[in-house]
Amino acid sequence: MRLLRKFLVPIFLSTSAFGATEAVLVQKVMNDKAIIIRANRQSYLIEKGIGCLSLGRFEGKVVYINSSGLFLGVGARLLLPDVKQECRIWDSKSLGSVNRSTPSVSSGQPSALSSSGTKCVDGHWIQEVIDNGKIIKLEDGSLWEVDAIDAITSSIWLPISDVLVCGSRIINVDEGEEVTAIPLSRIAAGSGTAHSGKREYRIQASADDETFVVNDEVFKAKTYCFNMEKGDNVIFLSGSPLGSCVSAELLNMRTNKVCKVWCE
Repeated sequence: MRLLRKFLVPIFLSTSAFGATEAVLVQKVMNDKAIIIRANRQSYLIEKGIGCLSLGRFEGKVVYINSSGLFLGVGARLLLPDVKQECRIWDSKSLGSVNRSTPSVSSGQPSALSSSGTKCVDGHWIQEVIDNGKIIKLEDGSLWEVDAIDAITSSIWLPISDVLVCGSRIINVDEGEEVTAIPLSRIAAGSGTAHSGKREYRIQASADDETFVVNDEVFKAKTYCFNMEKGDNVIFLSGSPLGSCVSAELLNMRTNKVCKVWCE
């Protein structure tokens, strides 16, 4: 499976095929500079060259660094997925490590977990990886929100991978990797029905796959959000149901799809 994963890393130009290509999280963008975080939680300030005009759109998302030798060494390049932009990294500076926060799992904890939250439960496997690793759906229907930095790792996990659920950790047995995650939903005993660990809001109105009314507030899709229908329940992964935000991410509990919206 590790061999298969190598083919999941996008190669934009022939120069990217040499050296190592590594996924990193963009924490903050400041014009031509950005703070990035590696999967080992080491953070860096980088300065990009010409060619990555859309970098600002990738704040909070995963991009790729191609280094011919040492990470961010001479000749390192920044690769932006989806938009297929590439540019030289002119300068970089280590900012040290980022502390791992341990989310609370006291509410909405899946029934398979012990009350202490420390017992590991096996027999689970990944049904679906959603929104570039930010959400993991297990075979029992439970949904888990992955720590933003750890989503670098889970973004290339494959469905049907066996996992252990250990409190606030999900361990991919096939890959020997783990992520920190909090439950968005749990399965009611014997019902087979998912119940949210966060408050759900009903879509009061939906128009043209781009305008939605939730909690008496209007939200506009950044791009078309298909199959978001009136009556569907959503969870706010980011932003505010009060509309007091610039943008928000809505998880549709019926379709398990994430809709990115502007707050009106």
